[in-house]
Amino acid sequence: MAIRDDVAWLARRAGWGLRPGELDELVAAGTDTVLDRMVEPAAGGIPAEPSPWEGLDHDDDPERRQEQVLA
Repeated sequence: MAIRDDVAWLARRAGWGLRPGELDELVAAGTDTVLDRMVEPAAGGIPAEPSPWEGLDHDDDPERRQEQVLA
């Protein structure tokens, strides 16, 4: 019963509204799988979001950075 309680607690904390029978599916998958789905979306079949930083110039030159801010 402890695993069922743990999975139900995780689902509540994550804000998941579980469908009827979904708790049983998650319990059968195990707590490790449930945690993987929470922290690694690809494990749950959700495609990864593109990085918001991709393609940005990360120049650490203070003068150039100030020029960009003032532009």
